[in-house]
Amino acid sequence: MELQTVCYINAPPERVWRALCDGQPIAAAMPGLELRSTFEPGSAYAYVGRLPDGSEVSYVHGTVLASEPNRRMEMTYRTGDQPFESRVVYALEPVAKRYTKLTAVQDRFEPGDPNYELNLDGWPKLLSNLKSFIETGEVMNYHAQS
Repeated sequence: MELQTVCYINAPPERVWRALCDGQPIAAAMPGLELRSTFEPGSAYAYVGRLPDGSEVSYVHGTVLASEPNRRMEMTYRTGDQPFESRVVYALEPVAKRYTKLTAVQDRFEPGDPNYELNLDGWPKLLSNLKSFIETGEVMNYHAQS
């Protein structure tokens, strides 16, 4: 099973890469999260937040498997303390020397992994937030109540 989401962003790959590594546009789906990583192959990464008691929790975490700045990043993907692990690959392709085609693929799902169903809707929202942030400087708070 595989999830694939593609979006086109009005920015060169270098800006898209910086936004991916900054983590703010993706973490905006869950306010208060912080992305921690050096993004070197073999290093850990985690979207870390705080529980009401002040303790830290890693909501999404894994290991960076490959990193080619401005082109490609591959990492393992786990949520919370779930035993399931999948893989996420970001591919950035320049378009007309000023835009970026960003493809996010999540694959290698283990049987019973609930993230497949959860991320069917999650990836389009996350990449839309990334695109909005890069192009406008703002993120969408799609969890807010109207």
